[in-house]
Amino acid sequence: MVPYEEIKKDFEVGDLVSGVIQKIIPQEGLFIKLSNGKYGRVALTEISNHFEENPTKKFAVGKVAHCKVLHFEKEK
Repeated sequence: MVPYEEIKKDFEVGDLVSGVIQKIIPQEGLFIKLSNGKYGRVALTEISNHFEENPTKKFAVGKVAHCKVLHFEKEK
């Protein structure tokens, strides 16, 4: 993973980004590889305007996802 500070150099809150879904974890959300090679996570609660209990019904690994940067989190 790219360090937190480096990711913030490339993106700002509010940016619209696209990437390829790399992994789907039903209890967590989507992990996406962005066009510049960096990774982002879309939390289960932020996938849609309505709650998606099982994101595998709507999303698939290898498909493109269009997202908006809402905030940054340091790795835990």
